[in-house]
Amino acid sequence: MPMIPAIPPREPDIPSPCVGICMLDIDGLCIGCFRSRTELQDWWVATRAEKEAILARCRERARLADSGPDPAA
Repeated sequence: MPMIPAIPPREPDIPSPCVGICMLDIDGLCIGCFRSRTELQDWWVATRAEKEAILARCRERARLADSGPDPAA
C-alpha cells in the first residue's frame, strides 16, 4: 500500500480587522478599520505576509488619525 504524504499544518489565518463600521472617508479609507478600498477587496485572497503588511499600514493610519490634524498645516 502506498504511503500518503503528510500534509503540513497550516498557520491559523489572520482574522479580518473589520469592526463593523464599514464606511469610507473622503480619502477612500474605512473609518472603522482604516483599510483602503483595495485592501478591503483583496483581504480574502491576500497571503499572510500581505495581511500583516495591511495591518501595519492600518495601525499607522489609526495612529495618525488619533494624533489629529497637523497644526503646522
